[in-house]
Amino acid sequence: MTVSASRNYIAAALCVTMVTLTTSACSPFGGNSPEARKALEIANTLHSNPIDGMTNLELIGPDCGIDYCNNDSSFSAKPKEGPLDATHCEAIYSWVTKNLSDVEVLVSYNRTDKNHGIYGCKSVLPTMFYAAIQYAGFYDGTLVQVYSQSDRVTIQIDSEGITSLDELFGVDPKVEVTGQLLNQFAAYRESQGIKQFSEKNVQEIVDTFRANPTFTSLKGKVSWKADNSGKVREIHLDYGNQGLLPFCISIEPWDTDRFGVDPGPDYMMIFQDEGEPLDQFGFAFSGDCSNA
Repeated sequence: MTVSASRNYIAAALCVTMVTLTTSACSPFGGNSPEARKALEIANTLHSNPIDGMTNLELIGPDCGIDYCNNDSSFSAKPKEGPLDATHCEAIYSWVTKNLSDVEVLVSYNRTDKNHGIYGCKSVLPTMFYAAIQYAGFYDGTLVQVYSQSDRVTIQIDSEGITSLDELFGVDPKVEVTGQLLNQFAAYRESQGIKQFSEKNVQEIVDTFRANPTFTSLKGKVSWKADNSGKVREIHLDYGNQGLLPFCISIEPWDTDRFGVDPGPDYMMIFQDEGEPLDQFGFAFSGDCSNA
């Protein structure tokens, strides 16, 4: 080992120790860049301002080793009482919009707005999907992401200089066109003044939607089966050009008792844990429908 290499090795080892003890950024391999220092400074500021009803855990600064360096800073927050669930959605969104600018929301792969985001949060937080609800915005020009992670919310401050959320929230065309199909079902329900769909209703909707060029290019296919009462409650979607697995999606009416006023389009899929009932418009899971 050369003298120069030996010095770098020792410096790296010292940096790992210092980061662990002080969350300071210092590494010959990185971690001491202006972006990393700014991310750590922002993390300290946000860490001192907890989400209502939640407690911030230890702040994690840049983490550097012999052959790697993570320049981001982050911390997590857990509820003071009980599990992370739908009761925390308003407080999380309030904290995000109070501290960040140009906020956008991603729910189960759907890029959406505030009203749908809060509804989506209330729908997905009982599930265990990683980053099922995700917010992103900017603090003093630096990207900050806030996302669900099992029993906690994680706040991550970026050090890579991302300046556009388009770089972060790319939208899968299959997710987007599925939302458009849900919009079509909702519009038909309203125009016809009905709650449940018959097989004839579904056939009319799907026949009309086949004119959608994106749906056609993705080789989209919809199948369904009525229950014993003659009503269609779920549809099975499959795309020939995969990326998403085939899945079952609910076309049941909006449940105002559980989720409040219907926010209207654009609707979205909300993925549920396996075995959960598909009893709300847009709830979905990967696989075949129960009555297929």
